Amino acid sequence: MELLSYFVENVDEKSPYFQFKEEIELGWFDFLENSYIPYNKLHVVHPKEAIRKFKDLCQPANSYGTELNCQFTLICFYLYQNNYFIEEFPELLNTPLTLEEFAYGQVRTYLIENKGESPNGVPWQSRRNLINQLSFKVSDSFYLQDQLNETFRIISTRGAQFHTMSDEEKLKEIANMLEFILKKKNKFLSLDTETLYFNYITNDDIISYRKRIQCFRHSSEESLEQRKKLLPSIDFFISYGLTILAPLKLDIS
Repeated sequence: MELLSYFVENVDEKSPYFQFKEEIELGWFDFLENSYIPYNKLHVVHPKEAIRKFKDLCQPANSYGTELNCQFTLICFYLYQNNYFIEEFPELLNTPLTLEEFAYGQVRTYLIENKGESPNGVPWQSRRNLINQLSFKVSDSFYLQDQLNETFRIISTRGAQFHTMSDEEKLKEIANMLEFILKKKNKFLSLDTETLYFNYITNDDIISYRKRIQCFRHSSEESLEQRKKLLPSIDFFISYGLTILAPLKLDIS
């Protein structure tokens, strides 16, 4: 895939990347020629290649030129369009920065705040290590209501956003959320499933589902064995749990 054409054809006014459209279409300005020079085309055949190029671009340097900055923007847009996020910098692809703002500014700040590096000087090797170890993940395609997403963050023992959790942690927090919503005075509520789910999901289905995913809340040998049996279908169990939660009213006051 050629990312320059992909960007121009797919970016729209609602995209956080639209701010870069005019600059990328014009190219970079050559003061000697007194004219704009088109940016070089950039090809990738797979998201893994885009991630590798991303890490190459972000290696420490004394400066980052306009051509490299353009490539950085194109790769970020491509990953953003394919629902990727970076675990260590979960908001980066949604709120794009320049290459220098990220590779120098945010990376240094992260190392100072999270890895104990000195504000007086962050070694290039520390920056390389962080960049090379960045974890790229695909966000859930399931839409989460803002209130539901915020409740996941509150319930999470580490205050994590749902999309940044591992799959097993998601199921643990879905189990916690179901208990948080449905358990009142040590007793689980019976829902009006005909109204909520048109009887496609029943109270018995919800009870069965809760029992199946309880193993993600515990770490006994038996629970670990039960987890292994569910892992091949973990995407289904996550989506099913979110389907159960979607129409439920939340009270986090």
